[in-house]
Amino acid sequence: MGLSHINRIQRILLDLGPMTADEIMTNIQQQTSRAPTDKELNNLLSKNKKMFYKNGTTWKKSLIGSSYEVVIWAHVNHDEEE
Repeated sequence: MGLSHINRIQRILLDLGPMTADEIMTNIQQQTSRAPTDKELNNLLSKNKKMFYKNGTTWKKSLIGSSYEVVIWAHVNHDEEE
């Protein structure tokens, strides 16, 4: 499970640039029916520090109207100048 998901995440981040875990999950779900769970995705991103890094944060609105901070993930080979 892990390696194929890691490869897919790498391609998404290299092709589309930095994004939140929710955005990554949406892209994975559009490509395949075998998507990781939210917890698995966050573990893959945070435990593979040689491939992915935290590129900042952003705020997201919840369904009840409050906001919360989420991490923006990037691939280590992402070009910041894009």
